[in-house]
Amino acid sequence: MPNISPIYSNITPNINYASDEASSGQAGTQKTDYQGRNIVKDSESSSVLLRHKPHLDTETDPDSNKTRRHGGLNFKIDETPPELAPKPTAVKNKLIEPPQLSRQPTLGTKDTLDIPAQKWVAKLRPGEVNTLMSSTSVSTISNDDSNLASQKNNKLWLAKATPVEAPDGNILPANRVQIGGKNVAMISEYPKAEYLESYFKMLADNQTPILVVLAPNKDIEAKGLPEYFKQNGQYGSVSVQLNEQSKDRSLGKFCCDMYEIEIKQGNCSYQLPIIHINNGLGKNTIDNEGLKVIVDCINQTSQEYSSELYQKNSQAVYDPNKVLPVIHSTKGYESAAFLVAATEVAKPGNKLSSEEIVSEIKNSTSAKILNHASQLQLLKQFEKAAGNYTGEKRSSARMDEDTTKLENTIDTNMLPAKLKRMLSDPEVPVAALPLRTLSVEEQQKATTLAEDLFQRLTDEFSDAKLDKSQYIQKVENQRFGNIWTAKATAVTAPNGQLLAANRVQIAGQNVAIACQYPKPASLQDYFKMLVANRTPALVVLASDNDINPQSGVGLPEYFRKDNQYGDVGVTVIDKGEGKLADELDYHEYLLHVTDKGQNIKVTVTIPVIHVSNWPDLTASGNEGLKELAEHVNTVVDKKINFYKEKGSSAINDENKLLPVMHCRAGVGRTGQLLATMELLKPESQQSLESIVRDMRTTRDRKMVQTIAQMQTLAVLAEQLNKPISDS
Repeated sequence: MPNISPIYSNITPNINYASDEASSGQAGTQKTDYQGRNIVKDSESSSVLLRHKPHLDTETDPDSNKTRRHGGLNFKIDETPPELAPKPTAVKNKLIEPPQLSRQPTLGTKDTLDIPAQKWVAKLRPGEVNTLMSSTSVSTISNDDSNLASQKNNKLWLAKATPVEAPDGNILPANRVQIGGKNVAMISEYPKAEYLESYFKMLADNQTPILVVLAPNKDIEAKGLPEYFKQNGQYGSVSVQLNEQSKDRSLGKFCCDMYEIEIKQGNCSYQLPIIHINNGLGKNTIDNEGLKVIVDCINQTSQEYSSELYQKNSQAVYDPNKVLPVIHSTKGYESAAFLVAATEVAKPGNKLSSEEIVSEIKNSTSAKILNHASQLQLLKQFEKAAGNYTGEKRSSARMDEDTTKLENTIDTNMLPAKLKRMLSDPEVPVAALPLRTLSVEEQQKATTLAEDLFQRLTDEFSDAKLDKSQYIQKVENQRFGNIWTAKATAVTAPNGQLLAANRVQIAGQNVAIACQYPKPASLQDYFKMLVANRTPALVVLASDNDINPQSGVGLPEYFRKDNQYGDVGVTVIDKGEGKLADELDYHEYLLHVTDKGQNIKVTVTIPVIHVSNWPDLTASGNEGLKELAEHVNTVVDKKINFYKEKGSSAINDENKLLPVMHCRAGVGRTGQLLATMELLKPESQQSLESIVRDMRTTRDRKMVQTIAQMQTLAVLAEQLNKPISDS
């Protein structure tokens, strides 16, 4: 934890104490972490390893104009294939025209296909890999580490650690790009015609979600390169059929062609969407708007296809070497590597700077690429315009207006089905992760792991082991004296008054402000904090019984009654009530808060979600919490987009636009909801253990206060295929 020790006044308040519990169990296990991708699973789906017919994959909602994917169909090869009319292919200069397909099998309605992965041919001898290359600008590894190809320009070596081998044993002039220790893409040379059979086998075996070709048409023609991705062809045992195409689409200054091909080998079939950027990436200038659309398409197509495979229980998603987008240019790695870097920069939740991303790419591919200062400058320019580095609130919030306008004006009617949604509506929220049904044994295992986890964390954050200097034990007007405030993330009002509140961090990112239920004496400062934070949602988890108990002192109904707190005025609008699963009731309000302090009048509106019947020290069911978390995210997203459209400076402040939530102490129910929200993030692969540990480090040592709450979260993690423990 950062050693940040601001000086605070030590004023001893009237103190009550919140309770906590502890128990024990046995050690946890580690779940699969698949490349940080957004993955969903439907437990009733059957195994399949192929893409499906696009007209069966999607449906259009006429009201929203958004295309949504369905689970695909399994199918087999019909024994009596029909005759297919040949499709003429133009020959330009030395362009090699593959033979036409004379017959194609039709697709039936039943099970299964898997692309075979057996090794039919021995690996190439040192030096033979040269023949796979379309240009002489790339060199490769050999047994003695010598340079195996002559070069005219720079010497580019293929990294030994990340080679790409086709299922037939041929080593291709390609590398898997690794960032953060995980494979994120493949980059390759433009394949030679004589090795296209191996290349297509690799594309199918990789379960490639998308192929991106960075090759100007004039270069393809001048060099006599095969137009393998936009025509029918037969390549040894592999046949290729062009299914869909859309020509000359304008994405900013980029000119793109969209294709979808079907790769067939024996009884195996695979459909692959392709983007061909036919005017290339500029060397000295970059079109940030068009590039943003392209990299979003790559990211979202990869995410969506990973989810589809996971729904079908495909083992490919457990293989770190598969389900990678493939990118190549006419020669060398430069353009492809730059596009991979831009793709990483634009990924939601990206935690690496441009410099760090470039370094990771070079380490896993070649030290001879991305060495020009102009390339890094262009990447940083793109990072500033469209990236998600430095803790963005949400990827949609950072997207500039020009990019949004560009994407919304693209005509998608002619695009391949698998690309329509990504290009026409890039801000559509990712589909919510479904909860898979667990067996009794799985539930029992999860609860046992939770007991062990709770006990280990209780011991880790015990008074005997905890560095108490990292927490503020007494804060003026705090409600509970045994609920501390982490120093490094403590929240203050604009006037400098310390509050019993923290910016909770998970994986180094601010996710919310969690606090104790405010006392009447602190409400003026509390509302000033809400205004300064431009709070997108206030979530109150204290029940009606907590607020108005049958005996004892109640809690101020500050969020549902008009009032004046010093120079802060609050007006409340009742927005009605609703019901969630597990019998959770909620009531919504809209606060108009006007702060007249410091001679500046500021008025903001704050949505309020009050869960009125969740008892203290209890665990809500997962279905209800899932629905609550999704509802909170929807409200937060809407408000963040409002501030973005208004040009608010809060958009670029990582300490603002955070949802504020509390129960009574701000650790039990609040901790369970925050952990649920993190587990539900498709892009998050944090274990439950790391989530709770981060919350206890950046808020209070009692976050997720009871064993029952931890057990419920462990079952949820299991239902979402997220890891429970770190080991």
